[in-house]
Amino acid sequence: MLARVLRFNLLGRVTAPLMLCLIAPGISDGKDPLAELKSLQAADGLSLLSVHKGCIWKLEFGSGTLQKVADLPGGVEPRSRYSLSWAHKKLAGDAREAVFALDLGSKKVEWFNEFGTYNMAWNHAGAKLAAVTSEARGKLDLGVFVIDWATGKSELVGSHAAWGTSPEWSADDARLAYHTDKDEIVIVDLKNKRNSVVGKGSLPSWEPVGDRLTYLDKKGYWSQSTKGTDVRKLTDPLFPQNIAPLRYSEDGKFAVYCGFAANEYFVEELHVIVVRLKDRLQVPVFSGAAAGACPLTWAIIKKSP
Repeated sequence: MLARVLRFNLLGRVTAPLMLCLIAPGISDGKDPLAELKSLQAADGLSLLSVHKGCIWKLEFGSGTLQKVADLPGGVEPRSRYSLSWAHKKLAGDAREAVFALDLGSKKVEWFNEFGTYNMAWNHAGAKLAAVTSEARGKLDLGVFVIDWATGKSELVGSHAAWGTSPEWSADDARLAYHTDKDEIVIVDLKNKRNSVVGKGSLPSWEPVGDRLTYLDKKGYWSQSTKGTDVRKLTDPLFPQNIAPLRYSEDGKFAVYCGFAANEYFVEELHVIVVRLKDRLQVPVFSGAAAGACPLTWAIIKKSP
């Protein structure tokens, strides 16, 4: 049952949602993205989740508020980085210069003490965690590791990771994508132990349809095949400083990204933007305090009967 509501001056200070029509302006069905998101959340439970202040929060598209979904047990709140697998009710995060994995059902916590981590991501099976960390303590070079929680073993699978990159799993969990400190997009074939540079850019993510990646450069979000061909412009971000990959909802209808911009008081605020993919219309769904709203996880949360 949802109890508390946390308000952060959401949806900015404008009286109507900001929408831009990008790339494909003639396809809109007349229903604005925010209205469609509200309808899908009410009917199907489509939601965006974030973790901070010892809780998991759900963004209400209708009111622009964060509503508490679950409390975290003491001592396991992520310091700054985390990955939430709502389907498997698992949360991983950085704390105490180590990595923890929390089972949200049983509240059992397991620790991986070999190293701390920066960005991380559960695979779709909820069994392995891809993590970006130093390849050895004291080294500046960052690597991508895969931690198998069943065995407690970790394996270095990619080198020269960029600061701020987020390792992303393919739908079948057979490959990872990340970007290097030279802004090279790398695909890691975990089965064949083969790494391939497939383009230039940052913050790659896997698209829900076709064997394609989305990535960011100075001119916007782009789409390409995993071989680096058939490059297409997807959308122009509304804000110049973007800090997360374009992450897709499971149904492939929407994607979300985060950006920073200063308000009229010159205070930097976080902005969360949802893109409706069929017509590239964009709508802000969260604007305000920076803490805790990013990274975001798409999830289906059904209301209790």
